Parts: sequence; structure tokens; C-alpha cells
Amino acid sequence: FPNMAWPMIEWVLDTHYRRFHDPEPAVDWRWLLEAVRESELIPMMEELLLRFGDVRLSSLPSTEKRHQIDFGLKGRRQAVEAASVWFEARMQQGGIRCRRLTPVP
Repeated sequence: FPNMAWPMIEWVLDTHYRRFHDPEPAVDWRWLLEAVRESELIPMMEELLLRFGDVRLSSLPSTEKRHQIDFGLKGRRQAVEAASVWFEARMQQGGIRCRRLTPVP
């Protein structure tokens, strides 16, 4: 039962392996992009990775709705914040509907 196991696992990690905890864990921010094909985003994704080398991205096209993509940025908070400002500006410039799925911290 995962709901019972996770608290026990967390206790073991907190009690016996605290020295391995990352003081600044990665954040994972997501957006829903609509009315766009993934292939249209390739140049933007390549540029994003060049500009923000510490950030990883994910792009998952929907299998249920055409031209809908679950897009994500992952990395240290400060790097993801900078990349997300750039990314959202690019989406706006391109007229791509972009709705943030991850609440703004």
C-alpha cells in the first residue's frame, strides 16, 4: 500500500540518510500548449537549451487531443524561473496558447 509505505520510506531517509538530501531540490514547471505541433517548437526548444544549459525540458504531445502539448521545464528554481520568463515570452510572440499547469510559487 503506497499510502502507508511512503511515510515509512521518508522516515528512513530523514533519519538515516539526511546527509544525502539536496538542500535545493529541482523544480518541475509545466504548461499546456494548444493549437501547435511539436515540430513547430523544435527551433524554440533548441534555443532554450542553448540559452539555459542548466534546465531540462520535456514535450509530450497529447494522444487524445490533436495539437496539444504538455510542456515542462525542470532544474534549479532560479534557472527554471529565468527560462520560464523567456519561454512564456516566446509563446506569446508566436501567438501560441499557453496555460501554466504548475502554480506560480
